[in-house]
Order: sequence, then C-alpha cells, then structure tokens
Amino acid sequence: MSSRILRRLREEQEQQKKEETDEDTDEYSNDDETMKSNGLFTLLDSSEEDDEEDESEEEDDESVEQSKNYIREDCDKIEKEEEEDFDAILSEFQIVSNAEDERERTTCNRSTRNIHSILLENINISNFDLDSTLQAVMHGTSTISASKKKFVKNLFYPNIGTNIKPPHFNGGGMGMEKIPLKVNDMNSKISLCSNLLEENVVFYRFMYSDIYERLEEQYETIQTTGDVNLLALFVADNPFHAKSLLQLSTVCYKTGSADKGKELLQRCLYLYQCSSIHSFFPIKDTCNIALMDFSLKENQDFFIALFRYMQCASKVGCIPTALVIAKFLFSLDPLFDPMGVLLVFDYYALAMNSSECNDLVIELIESKLVSILHLDTKNSLSNESSSSSVKRCSLSSMPNWAYNYALALHRLNNDSSSKTTSNKDDIAIKDAIRAYPSVVSLLLEKNNIDTKSKTASFDLSVLPELNRCFSKEEETKLACTPVLSKIIDIFVTKNSPLWSSQDVLLWLHRNCLQLVAENQNKEIDASSKNHFTIDALERYNSCDVNDYTNQVTTLPAELNLLDERLVAPALALDPNRRRLLPQHGAAAVQQQDRNQWLFPNNHRQQDHYNRIDLDDPMLEIFLRSLLPWNSAQR
Repeated sequence: MSSRILRRLREEQEQQKKEETDEDTDEYSNDDETMKSNGLFTLLDSSEEDDEEDESEEEDDESVEQSKNYIREDCDKIEKEEEEDFDAILSEFQIVSNAEDERERTTCNRSTRNIHSILLENINISNFDLDSTLQAVMHGTSTISASKKKFVKNLFYPNIGTNIKPPHFNGGGMGMEKIPLKVNDMNSKISLCSNLLEENVVFYRFMYSDIYERLEEQYETIQTTGDVNLLALFVADNPFHAKSLLQLSTVCYKTGSADKGKELLQRCLYLYQCSSIHSFFPIKDTCNIALMDFSLKENQDFFIALFRYMQCASKVGCIPTALVIAKFLFSLDPLFDPMGVLLVFDYYALAMNSSECNDLVIELIESKLVSILHLDTKNSLSNESSSSSVKRCSLSSMPNWAYNYALALHRLNNDSSSKTTSNKDDIAIKDAIRAYPSVVSLLLEKNNIDTKSKTASFDLSVLPELNRCFSKEEETKLACTPVLSKIIDIFVTKNSPLWSSQDVLLWLHRNCLQLVAENQNKEIDASSKNHFTIDALERYNSCDVNDYTNQVTTLPAELNLLDERLVAPALALDPNRRRLLPQHGAAAVQQQDRNQWLFPNNHRQQDHYNRIDLDDPMLEIFLRSLLPWNSAQR
C-alpha cells in the first residue's frame, strides 16, 4: 500500500509541473499578441503588469517550494514507515522460516542420525572428572560446559600433575592403532555393523610394547601367588600398569578403602587416555565414530575400567559422571554391549530429571537404531552362515526400557512447556504391563506400599486380577529365558525411586484399572499383544546383579590381608624411588621365603642382601660390584 501512495504523489508532482509550464507558455503567447496589436503604448502598461506578475510568480514559487517540502517530508515519513513495515515483515518471515527449519530438522533427524550422534551429541567433557562433578553436584552448581574448554589434558585424573606421565609406546608403555576396515576381510561381528559402516567409522585397539609384555608376565606370576601385598609392591614399582592398578583398586574397594581404590582407578584410566589417539575420545571437533572390539585382550581391561568407574560414580551419587561414562562405554560397542550398560543406562538418563535426558530415552526407542544382538556360539559352529546364529530383538523388549520409556513419555506429557493431549504414555505403559505384569507389584513392594491394603487413592485389589489376566505369557517367557528374571530384579532394585512419586503411582494405578476393564470387556485386540522374541536377552547371562546396585560389599576386618603400609608407596608416584621388589624377583619368590621381600629388616636371612639390583643408581652398582661378596642379578 505504501508504494502505491508514493507513485500517486510522484504523478501529482509531475502533473503540477506540466500545468505550470503550460500556463507560462500560454501567458508568453498572449503577451506577444497584445504587444503586436496595441503597439508602444501597451508596452508601458504591460511593463507594470509584468512587475505585478513577477511578484505574484515569486509568491507562487515560494508556495510551490513549501508544498514540495511538505510533500518531501510526507514521502520521507512514508518511506520510513515502509522500511519499518518491511523489517517487521522480514523478521516475521525469519521467525516462521526458523520454526519451519526446526520442524524439518526434528522430523528428519531420526532418518539421518546414527547411534553415535544421539549418544555423544552435546556431551559435557568436564563430567568425566568425578571429583569436580561431585563437588558441583553437592554445591548445586553446574559444571563447565564442554564448549568452554579448548583442550582437556586429563579427563579422569586432573590432580596427577603435568610432570608425571606414563611411558610412551616407544619407551616401553602402551599405544593405540587403528584397525583398517576391509570389506572383503571382515569377520561376522563387523559385518553386522551395516548401519555404522560409513566413511568416518574407525576401529581402535590398544597395543603393548615388548617391555610392557614382560610386565604382563610378571603380573601373571604375582597373580598366581594370590598375595595382595606383593601386588601392592608391584604397583609401587610399576605405577603405570593397567591390570595391576585395576586389581589393586578392586581390593581397596573390597577392604573398605574407597578413596584409595578411586585414585588407583583414575590413574588406570589416565594411563589409557595418554596411550590413546586424540580422535578416540569424544572431544570437540572430532567426527570419527570410534568402535572397539571387546574380544581383543588388549581392549578388555579398558572396558572393565570404564565400567568400574561408572559403578563408582553411581555409588557416590554422581549421576552426571555415570551417565557420561555409560554413553561413551556403550558407544564403543553398541551392537553387543559386552558390559551390560543397557541394564542401567535408562536409569541414569531418567535420574537426571531433565527434558533433554527424557528425550534421549524416547529417541533411542522410537528411532529403532539400538537393537539387542546375541551371537550364539554353539549354533555358529554347526551353521555355516553367521547370520543364522545371531539372535535379535528390539530395545523395547527389555523390561527396564519398556517401563522407563513410558515414564519418559509421562514426564514429557506433564511438562508445562511441552504439554500435549496425546496418550502415548498410557499406550506405552499398557504395553509394558501386558508384557511384564509382575513388575507392578514388585515396584510397589520395593517402595514399601502394602499391595493388600485399600486406601482412598489406591485400590490395589486389582493386582491379582491383573496378574491372572496377563501372567501366562510372562511365565512362558521366564521359562524360555531365565535371564529375564535377573533383568527384572536389576530394574526393580535400581529404578524403584523413580516410580515412588504420588503422580506416577496414580498414573500407574489408573492404567492398571483400564487394562483389567478392557480385558473383562474383551476390547484387547490380538495386534495389541506383544508377540516379540526375547531370545537375544541371553547375552546378559554373565551379568551379576550386585554389579548394578548401589550396595557396597566389603570383606570383614579379620579377613583383610592387605598391609596399609604397603599401599602408601603404591599411591605415591615417585619415579626416582628404589624398587621394592627385585627385578625378576617375583618369579623367584616362593611361599616359604616371601616374607623376606616384604620385611627386609629381618636379619635371619642375609644372603639376599648380597644381590645387586640393576635398577639401583649407577654409582651404587659400581661401588657394590667392587666387593667380592656381592653379585648382580640375572
């Protein structure tokens, strides 16, 4: 509308100019005619008239200029209003276009994203540090975001110092290499990664140097003795040996020294971080999809160390660290999940009680990128094709994910910022109850709710009717796959606090009543029943229930054989300290003379003092070698 007004104003100005020019020409022509007709006398009169006309023309010119100025001011105002209107239209268009782009992204994300992009997107690297994250959780402050950290030196053990570093692969330590991915030379496990085989997929493996291999042999010799004090001395002499650090950390946890066990575990993970390639960990600006094979012996201790670290964080109540470790550990092998992270991953996500973590649980279920795979080794030996020996089932077939997926939908539906009228949460919880009806009564009993009582808000007499309607299918599942009872036990003991609120219990009770009413009216269709296979859940047979609970089991004090005086040198990092165990002494130490190495002040056996340790200072070795009763070790 404003552009049309401008055009009209311009046309009016042009018409006025044309009219003025036409009038001037007419006046000049009339003057010429009168001059011709009247002669000289008329010229005198015309001169006076011309003076009057000039004055009137000047007045007209001034009025015209004033009108032009007014018109220009009006045009400027109109142009400004037009620009403001145009900017407002542009801003509205940008808002609408951004909203449409966000909708397109949300709808297209599930088709373009993979497992690693879902797990490791916007991961907070500072949460890898258990001490700082726990301090932030206790004080109610947020940790430093990953984008603010330009470079992270120590993810797990920031208090170790910058001067102390483990030896490099060329200096007798560990290293890492990338496994080339050849399509024609892939085993049966890698061939199943059809949804992950992209250009940026990289398989990693740790590798040992020759000196580190000899340390492995010495550790195996000490392990056969079963003496934890020898293990502590071995760690003191070799402060960067992964297996001994991991084993001594477990001993410290079992004997009630959780702080010492945590420090040894952090040093073990620091060793693996220094030995790895920079692109392996999910640090910013790394786009590689890092995968790792658990079947390789060099990689197994790294998986175990991450799992123990996740346990440690969960037991002290540091859920952000436990969730970050669970994400990274599951991303290393999302197909076979060798450490059983999926048994507790949903709990860590929902325990954060944030909309982002609730969306993570929902997206993992609805995207169908995660599936349970189990490689049956017995059938694989008889069958030629590897695909026939692989059992597969969906993630929603696990009891913990079926129930917690419904809980995440219920939280999302109750959120004030994204409240909807859909009943997806009711449909999901009904499907979970149909599949595993016994979980409802187990959750109520775990939350100290009497299932036989009847209150104003709960009529729990519906539970026997619910079990009678749907318990037959569950009994057949438990008979076919006994590991299902173990998964249910882990879910109930771990997730019962999430199902203890009044709102969740009322929502659960309401859906139980609706299910019983639908079953009595025979409104349940055959398509609504869950007919999925759960044979792939057998891969969790080796999982221990105690590894997924927050209970800490310790040995009695009378069974504690670890000497605290020997743990102190194992915790202290002193590269210039003498060796506490002689070189090759672990193989020579027997059961009858082991105390002479543990207690060197015992003077009953002086023959071993005549041996020269080649790891002693060079000047001392030279001076002691001059004495005839000393001999070097071989």
